Amino acid sequence: MNIYELNIKSVLDIPEWEKLQDQFARLTGTAMITIDYKGNPVSRVSGCTDFCTAILNNPTTRKRCFKCNALAGLEAAEQTFYLSVSQRIDGRSSAGSGG
Repeated sequence: MNIYELNIKSVLDIPEWEKLQDQFARLTGTAMITIDYKGNPVSRVSGCTDFCTAILNNPTTRKRCFKCNALAGLEAAEQTFYLSVSQRIDGRSSAGSGG
């Protein structure tokens, strides 16, 4: 496989990752989702709150949420926490490689 063809789905075993994500969300009491660099979900949501469910069930707010996730993914390369549009402090982690 060419390095330019790599993406998060080709690196992670998504069902196994979701099991780990579920456990982490349960242990920390947080909601979690794994996204790609464009903000698109790669995993299902773990520990989803009623608020997040309402946002994700509405096409307009779902699109806004994904856009925020994409921005957060970019900002995660520089910092650990990001203030989302809904004024919640979201923790982010960048799983990229770099110098």
